[in-house]
This record gives sequence, C-alpha cells and structure tokens, in this order.
Amino acid sequence: MQSEPASIVLGVILVIAGSIMLKLYFKRWVEEVAEKSEEEEMSPHVVSQLKRRFQIAIIVLFLGFLIPVVENLVTEKRPTLYVVCMTGVLLLAFWILFLGMVDILLVRSHTRGNLQELNLRKKELERQIADIKKLQDY
Repeated sequence: MQSEPASIVLGVILVIAGSIMLKLYFKRWVEEVAEKSEEEEMSPHVVSQLKRRFQIAIIVLFLGFLIPVVENLVTEKRPTLYVVCMTGVLLLAFWILFLGMVDILLVRSHTRGNLQELNLRKKELERQIADIKKLQDY
C-alpha cells in the first residue's frame, strides 16, 4: 500500500480547520447561553445559525478523516468503491457550500431587517425630538 502524502496533508489540514471551527462555535454558543437569563431564550436566528455552522464544522472534520482513508485504502483494492466514496466526498463538499451560501443569505437578510428597524426607530426618535423642540419654542 503506497501512502499519498497530498491526501494525508489535506486530511490533517481539514481536521485542524474543523477542530478550530468547532471550538470557536462552541465558545460562541456558551457565550450566547451565558448572556441570556433563565427566562430569556436565544434568538431563533442565532440558534439556527450556530446549528448550520456546527454542521459545517463536523462535516469538514469528517472529510479530514475520510479523504485520506479513501485515498489510501480503497483506491487500490476496489475502484468502484473508490468512485462511490469520492462521490460522497463531493456531495458533502457541495452540502458545505450550500450551507455556507444559506448562512450568508440569512445573515444578510437578518442584518437588513435589523437595519430597517433601526432606521424606523431613528426616524421616530427624530420626529419626537422635532415635536419637543416645537413645544419648547412656544
């Protein structure tokens, strides 16, 4: 069995990246839970965002183990199994891409909604300030 150093290096990089992502997302999850009181729940947007990001990190970690194993063990023995496994790897990669795009779009729409709310609140406060100034002039 000949070892493919490129697949092993890629696997190590993916495992490290997935581990770092998991650590960062878990840290954010703990921070979100810590800042909420017992009665207060986390925003559904934040919960779904963290679930998507956890899923991405776990798949990256899994791919880090899967790619070298498939490259080194399956290639020589069963080419059909290799094609099936690599198709699975590609499907997982596309799933990561899909989750990333969904995350970007949802964060963008959520941010846009928050900005619209802030702008409405700002206009309301400016109107109240103008009314107060009018009352003070009289």
